[in-house]
Order: sequence, then C-alpha cells, then structure tokens
Amino acid sequence: MNSVIRPLVPFPSSGQGMDLCITATLLRQDTRLGLAYRMEGDLSSIIIPELAKRPRRLDNLWRETCLELYLAEPEEAPYWEFNLSPSGHWNVYRFSSYRDDRREEASIQEFQCSSSQSDRVLTFETEMDLGWIHLATRALTVGLSAVVRSVCGTNSYWALTHPGREPDFHRRDGFILRI
Repeated sequence: MNSVIRPLVPFPSSGQGMDLCITATLLRQDTRLGLAYRMEGDLSSIIIPELAKRPRRLDNLWRETCLELYLAEPEEAPYWEFNLSPSGHWNVYRFSSYRDDRREEASIQEFQCSSSQSDRVLTFETEMDLGWIHLATRALTVGLSAVVRSVCGTNSYWALTHPGREPDFHRRDGFILRI
C-alpha cells in the first residue's frame, strides 16, 4: 500500500488571495488506485458544477471547476489525463507524447466517483482499477491538479508544482509523485 497526501498550490498569477486550500490524497493498493480531493474555504467564491443525475463522459470539463490526474510510466512517452468534474462527469485521454495524439481512452467506458459539499468543504473521491489501462503492476509518475472557476468567470490553476512560465499540467516535470 502506497499513500500520499499533498497540497496543491495555485499558479503564481492565478488563485492568489483566494480563501481556498486544496489537498489531494492518492492511495495505491495492488491494482487499485484511490484518489480524493478536498477543497476547503470560501466555496461561495467559486463555481462548482451541479451533481449530474446521469454522469457521463464529456469533453472540455477543464473549462469549469475540474480535478485532474496525470499518470505515466517513468521514462516512457505515453501518458493519461483524467478530467473529473465534481458533477460526476468525466473523461480519460491517452497521449502518445507531450500534448500529442490525444484520444479518449477506449478501455475505460464508465467511471464511478462521488462528491459532497458543505458550506466550506467540497470532497471528491474515486477509485479505479489500473488494469484498464495496463498499468496495474507498473511504477508510475503522477501529476495532480485542479482548475477552479471563480464566480467572476476566471480560472485559477492548482497543481503539486508549476515548473513552467505558464500553467501547463501536461509537463512531465510536473509529474513529481512516484507510486
């Protein structure tokens, strides 16, 4: 069992001054990967998508408040991007290399997650079988991030680290966790 809890930090030109703290918890056990995000603070200042009655695979979830997970094998070019909305909508993409040849990951046809919200706390949880994408027994590098849409209509970008001059969650030097 491999478990980590890490804070996400806002990109320097976004999210500053927000009363918001985001943490991510990652748990790997056998072929399973558990992921939880916790947003705590002034949730009235951000737009949180409503819980969907029938969550489904959708594109462009990152244009709203969206939680993201990036997985890759160390030293290998392909990687996966998981877009997870607090609404329950989701998508998983496979890239052959940095932002190249994006396609929906066909081996994942459904995705289960849950979220709950109180006045100051939003939680999101999911668990997945890494066998879907043939990563069950492999060492992985991981990037964790979030896009947070404010009520003013601007996005802030949160991640474990921001290695570039612009927010870019696809940069492999941002995949700093190893599990």
